[in-house]
Amino acid sequence: MQNIKQKEEILSRLRQKRYFLEKRCERIGEMLPASMILRKRTKEGGFEKVEYPGKGVCAYLTYLADGVTRHKYVRKDNLKEAMTLTENYRKFCKMMAQVRGLNREVVRVLEEIGGIQKEEVKKYVKKRVRRNGKKKRTK
Repeated sequence: MQNIKQKEEILSRLRQKRYFLEKRCERIGEMLPASMILRKRTKEGGFEKVEYPGKGVCAYLTYLADGVTRHKYVRKDNLKEAMTLTENYRKFCKMMAQVRGLNREVVRVLEEIGGIQKEEVKKYVKKRVRRNGKKKRTK
């Protein structure tokens, strides 16, 4: 029984973490389901990825539409807002991945509790024995 109590405490903590993560996800606000790519033209005429916007940097939104990846140019006057919205989406996806991980952990702990309870039931089940000492088959 002590082992079940420990598992129930673990389960309670996991559910609490999941609850707080879900509440944080609700408070994120507006988001744009896309990612931001920043590129800068090289001397050779190609493009290279850069980390931060600056002089000569072009911004593109990358998103999935009808199963096809699309790229859309973002004007400089909309860049700050678009970066905020895509960052919110990235944070949301990261937190939801943590929620899914916690859900898997909750299921695992519940299965462990079920396994412990099954073992306890087996203690009380008697097997029938025939008179000549051979065990009778149970279905």
